[in-house]
Amino acid sequence: MVKKLLCVMVSICVLLGCSSCGNMFRQTQTSESQSESQSQSQITPIPTDIELNFEINVTNSLDIVPDGVGVLDVIRPSVVEIYCTLTNGTSSGSGVVLSLTDSDEDGENDKAVIVTCEHVIEGASAVTVKAIDGKEYSTLLVGADPETDIAVLYVEATADNKFENLSPATWYDRSADLKVGTEVYAIGNPLGTLGGTVTSGIISAINRDVLVEGREMTLIQTDAAINSGNSGGGLFDKATGALLGIVNAGYASATAQGLNFAIPGSLAIDIIEQLVANGYIEGRYKFGVELGAFSSRSGEYYIGIYSLESDGLFYKNGFKAEDLITSIKIGNRTKLSLENLTYSTVENKLDELYAYLDSELNEIGDTVTVEYSRYVTGSGYVDKTATFTISQYVYQG
Repeated sequence: MVKKLLCVMVSICVLLGCSSCGNMFRQTQTSESQSESQSQSQITPIPTDIELNFEINVTNSLDIVPDGVGVLDVIRPSVVEIYCTLTNGTSSGSGVVLSLTDSDEDGENDKAVIVTCEHVIEGASAVTVKAIDGKEYSTLLVGADPETDIAVLYVEATADNKFENLSPATWYDRSADLKVGTEVYAIGNPLGTLGGTVTSGIISAINRDVLVEGREMTLIQTDAAINSGNSGGGLFDKATGALLGIVNAGYASATAQGLNFAIPGSLAIDIIEQLVANGYIEGRYKFGVELGAFSSRSGEYYIGIYSLESDGLFYKNGFKAEDLITSIKIGNRTKLSLENLTYSTVENKLDELYAYLDSELNEIGDTVTVEYSRYVTGSGYVDKTATFTISQYVYQG
């Protein structure tokens, strides 16, 4: 199975006459049964005794390729194929080498860190990367951040399997200075079988605000040909080979073409450095709850839990699907009441609850108190109260 590009909602969807993300864009999920089982899988995390003494190549100049050297000769070895083992199958994508290091000072690089998209490795129990020369290396997980769709992997060479055709990319960190119309290469592993494929195009927009799987992201837009399996690959400046972004989203519709997106270096570099330093993004937390409007036969309306993610705080603190929430209070903020709802008020109150949960006022360590009702066979709905603390989110795969 090839990991598909993330689903993107852009502001032009109304003009295109499309009614939903599902109709418009490639989805970044496996089958439903795979999604349920993936939460039980986890890539082996990097041991704490391994020191990540890597220096990521970052530049504020686009002049990085030596005179007389072909750009593609420099940048193609920095892109790798990624193959994931899932509970009930396999998937594939792309990645970019961030840095190489010689840990034993013998003159040969033997350790590497690689960036890819979080959605490429989601649900994987093991990940293998393949270099342009066909050599394969097993990986460990340094860290991942679903919110920005970035993951970092760690690779070690061995005496029998050295790094011979890997080279690190050089990030361009001034994404805001890029020019629309700049020519670019996209390099990746389309369809999971065509590693090292190069396509070309231009930068179509540099600060495109889009919705990616319901998350707001500011991305580079390009018309370079992008297909499933390109996720996690590189978008490079065609003239110099500077890495401009990590491909993560694409448009799939017969009504429009050439709408593809990449995570810009200005965002990715900061996230990568935090993941390498800590293994997580400090201050990040995850409620992991999808909410919806519920109604009774008597015409009463409620807000309840539609689904839960197993690594989210609501699931870990005992909540279940179809629990009906009557109030919530976080930290010192005013309690939000969700009672006495009507047909005309329930959707607005649902939006208010989402805004309350997503507020920048929430902090690690805040106490969350939720009053809710749960259906108990033989007793009907029983009122309950749960209290828990917002804790640091660490990616588990």
